[in-house]
Amino acid sequence: MTSGGAERVFLHLLNNLDRKKFEPVLAVGELRGEFLAEIKSDVSVIELNAIRARSAIGPLIKTVWRLRPNVIMSTLGMNLAAALGKPFFPKGVRIILREGNSPTAFLDDVKRKSRIRAGFYQRCYKYLYQLADLVICQSDFMKADMERTMGVPASKLKRIHNPINFEQIGKMSSEKTDQTSLPRQIRLNTVGRLSFQKAYDNLLRAFVIVRTVYSNSELTFIGQGEDEASLKELTRTLHLENHVHFLGFRSNPYAYTARSNIFVLPSRYEGFSNALVESLACGVPAVVTDCPSANREVITEGFNGWFAKPDDADDLAAVMIKAIGKIETIDRRAIIEDCRSKYSLDVIIPQYEQAMLG
Repeated sequence: MTSGGAERVFLHLLNNLDRKKFEPVLAVGELRGEFLAEIKSDVSVIELNAIRARSAIGPLIKTVWRLRPNVIMSTLGMNLAAALGKPFFPKGVRIILREGNSPTAFLDDVKRKSRIRAGFYQRCYKYLYQLADLVICQSDFMKADMERTMGVPASKLKRIHNPINFEQIGKMSSEKTDQTSLPRQIRLNTVGRLSFQKAYDNLLRAFVIVRTVYSNSELTFIGQGEDEASLKELTRTLHLENHVHFLGFRSNPYAYTARSNIFVLPSRYEGFSNALVESLACGVPAVVTDCPSANREVITEGFNGWFAKPDDADDLAAVMIKAIGKIETIDRRAIIEDCRSKYSLDVIIPQYEQAMLG
């Protein structure tokens, strides 16, 4: 239960499912992660003692026979264990897989390193999804991609957006931070894993251009990841070290986001970005790339954000400059209320409950 988007969705589900209908149990490979402390006390947590998903198959089968659940819902790597374990589960156990990313974009990413591995993954995906009773997609884009690329029948696919805890975000966003802001300073913020997918290298190159127009702008990264060292090195190479701030993991990213002027999501591909929607829940408009993702379902150009071309630092810079010039025209309260009407727990959790009840 580390601090990722998928883990946050499962945290919301565990804590907010109707206890008159559900008795939630969480099975994890290892008992680690920042979100474990936030799980309600009435949720049983089981450690499978498995570092990798394939080594969790055996322990998961034993756990399922002991607990005899009606439904198993999994996400990310655990989709492998749940799907491959299905033939060995008691009869009648429904398997629901929640997909984390657009499969086409993910496979294209894998293909950068190995075409053979990408082909193997695609065959595995197709097989696993045939074993599932239902596949939850985070966006209409992902749902269409799953049907087209993986051959999953439309009858097995259900689109459910990710839930946002507005009460929690409202409280935490008002807390103080350890950052100081100067008068008239323009604050740009991004939250996410420091990885190739997020295209933060493009954001840094774009920020160089932004500062030629808005020299009072500052950029903050919240998150950790495998590209942290290379991004910091690029920051020094671009002479941005006095204006770019890497804060690492923060248990309360909302306080930083709420104090920013614009949230930036420069990704090469996404599933359904929790960080993006959480920025809107704070009333902060976003500059996003028009990449394979749910971004077109979340952002309305000029109302709560602006679109840039993916993998194009020059265009990203131009859109960021345009957005900064529009800051004063944005209705932050309207952004919050629009976001609440679409993604609040009250809206999304019942959709998950319906899916699990079949």
